[in-house]
Amino acid sequence: MKKVLRTAKRAVAIFFTWSAVAILVYGICTLQLRVIIAAPLWYFIAGGLTIQSLSDIEGILTGDGKENVEQK
Repeated sequence: MKKVLRTAKRAVAIFFTWSAVAILVYGICTLQLRVIIAAPLWYFIAGGLTIQSLSDIEGILTGDGKENVEQK
């Protein structure tokens, strides 16, 4: 299970990194400031939340999650 979640984290990181690069390149090529601003927001907000969610799921499944710490 850990290997699956680790692979999912890598896949998510690769996806959000390259999609942010593509958005940034598109924004630079078309000279659209709003698109240039959207690229880092996409990367940090959407990518960060997705990776954090995967980390939370991993913690819950392995017993290292925050919920188990609060119960002790």
